[in-house]
Amino acid sequence: MIMLLQSMLVRLVVLSLPFVESNPALMGEQTPRDFSHHHVVRLKLPERYGQPKFEAQAISNDSQFLAITCENSQVALIKIATGDIVAKIPASVGQVIDISFSRDGTRLYLIGTTGQKLFDVKLGREIAFSTNLEKADLGIELVQRNGKWLIQSFRSNYSGDRNRAPRIGDEITGIGEGKSGPIESVLGKDKAKTLKLLPGPVETTVQLQFVSAGEFDKEIIHLRRLREPGAVNPSANASSDPFAENMAWCLSNRFHTFINVATGKIVRSVMPEEVDQRTGTPALSADGQKYAFLGKVVETKEYAIEVFDVRSGNRLAKIDNVLSHAPSNGLTNSSFNGLQFSSDNKHLFVGAWDRICVYDIDKQSYHSSFNLNHNVPVSERITRKSDASGANLMEIALNKTAGGVDRRDATANILVKVFNVSGQGLLATGSWNGLLCLWNLNEGELIHTFGQLPEERIENIEFSPDGNWLTFFVHGELHLVNVGTVKPAR
Repeated sequence: MIMLLQSMLVRLVVLSLPFVESNPALMGEQTPRDFSHHHVVRLKLPERYGQPKFEAQAISNDSQFLAITCENSQVALIKIATGDIVAKIPASVGQVIDISFSRDGTRLYLIGTTGQKLFDVKLGREIAFSTNLEKADLGIELVQRNGKWLIQSFRSNYSGDRNRAPRIGDEITGIGEGKSGPIESVLGKDKAKTLKLLPGPVETTVQLQFVSAGEFDKEIIHLRRLREPGAVNPSANASSDPFAENMAWCLSNRFHTFINVATGKIVRSVMPEEVDQRTGTPALSADGQKYAFLGKVVETKEYAIEVFDVRSGNRLAKIDNVLSHAPSNGLTNSSFNGLQFSSDNKHLFVGAWDRICVYDIDKQSYHSSFNLNHNVPVSERITRKSDASGANLMEIALNKTAGGVDRRDATANILVKVFNVSGQGLLATGSWNGLLCLWNLNEGELIHTFGQLPEERIENIEFSPDGNWLTFFVHGELHLVNVGTVKPAR
């Protein structure tokens, strides 16, 4: 079933420009911005275990429409410019995991816990499709003798070296997906259960555990599932490039699977090579060409990011020691809140506790951090005075405003829950205490805060592709804010 700093004002340039270490400045007069063009759409969310739960949303490539799950297993289609609900589409796929528009905005693809569906957006009509997952095997023929599974022969699509182990007559003891996933023992398994482990998505890696004839120690070799020579490659013969389309992502039978949103067909499956593929944080680039997965390395238990090319399925990079760049105050996996590609696909943003960490994909290394807390000592921030009535007043020395918003201690305790970076250099963060902030990454500047609801956590944040709209969901309300007037200086 188909189911991711200590300076007062330092310039931080994102996306296509170089990154430098920065801390958001709380000094200097700022140009007021108008955020009055702000729509609020009230929605009832789907209920899970008796509680409303945000599931998924998507924005079309032309930034005209937003699709979001709502009650009664429906998806509401909203015109962003007006905030009007223009249609509701019946989902009926269980809990919705992902929603994606096709690149031209005419189709909507849903992935849920009980299935997947493809819709014509204009007609609201379901479109029949087939996933057509291309499979291959290891090119090995097995035979069972005396309770052992032995290699009987190799076929033409065997990816290993036939002059090296394993050889004909060696015993196969286990098979595992990926380069580091768990290995399932075949000892004592019947024919049907054993042979079921051999095929899988084409060009994926498999661990083959074996014991050479006359030996006792188990060895492991990595093999690729390849097409038989002369076999047709469906992608190569397609009338159009299946990768030149928006991609949907899901975890399917432990494989990280990518689907062409316009056709619903699976075009690639990959398996993280060292990171535990079952638990982590995924990210798909906006153009659907790169994929990243943050999780624990199976052998070392350290956190790392693996980056893949979706078209080829090849791993492009592995970024180690991700945990070491985040605060050490009890950080766990759940404290990594969000993973996102920069608009040029050269960097990755990771939400980590009270900061956004930046990683260089080509150099496979940490680059810099954007600290969301101003880190000014309390003694320098706060002085106390008495008014005429003798009442104590708290005054903050660095009390400056942005867009008319009082910044007194506004960012003293931000812990990232969700975040999103626009292609125009804006950063939106939602904290666990309900504070939503808009930042200028280029200037290290807090631009605006959108109120604080301590009892209501912000569920989702996303910029429209054109950067003109900021959307966020909190307390049963979808907010659509026009931020097109905010143009970060370069």
